[in-house]
Amino acid sequence: MVASMSSKASSARQRAYEFIQHQIISGNWPGGTVVSELAVSREMGSSRSPIREAVRQLAGEGFLEQAPNRTMAVAKLSRADIAEIYEIREAIEVYAVGKAARSPLHGPVVERLQGFLQECESLRITLEKDGHPRLTERQMNQFIQADLGFHTLLLHAAANQRMLKLVSETRILIRIFSIPRDGHSAAQLIAIHEQHRAILAAVQAGNGDVAKTLLGDHIRASGEERMEAYDHWERERALNSWSR
Repeated sequence: MVASMSSKASSARQRAYEFIQHQIISGNWPGGTVVSELAVSREMGSSRSPIREAVRQLAGEGFLEQAPNRTMAVAKLSRADIAEIYEIREAIEVYAVGKAARSPLHGPVVERLQGFLQECESLRITLEKDGHPRLTERQMNQFIQADLGFHTLLLHAAANQRMLKLVSETRILIRIFSIPRDGHSAAQLIAIHEQHRAILAAVQAGNGDVAKTLLGDHIRASGEERMEAYDHWERERALNSWSR
């Protein structure tokens, strides 16, 4: 009986955890959004106890942070936070791709990596066909999934689960607390597709040094783009505050 009650409490906490995490990842709750335990409990039809436990867990993982009046809010990354996360990504992913290049990639892995490349190319073709300057929000989400898939699969190829976990967490943070940004243009998609293609070619050829250099350049370029987006939206927010 006790074990059954404990299992139900754990399940309720997990459901609350996944619900709140989904709201953050999906962008429904942007950085700074106050998390109301009462509202979540009503939405889920649950008591507040598992909600409170889930909030504590998410705060411990960096998803939430203390807000005024003893409330919890979705955490916001600073410019320095983003820079540090990209430094972690570069250090670990560059090492991993060099390791991956030392062993032949299996056929199914190559096919999946090429599939992610094709998704990026398909988005570019659709964009140019429709005559739109940038990807829509839905298309941008599709691109992000393909981009994440490409990098994550390369980490899998390095066969180091600890590195995979650490980098996955930093990439999730970038997405969760993402700075608002416009969808990519066709030129950006072309550049990213070419960078990914060259990295994959170097890994397949067993040229670890080239793969590491290319991936390092790619991650730094991505970090610079995120910094520019952060600066842009910070200026916009300041102007909006000033005009009120």
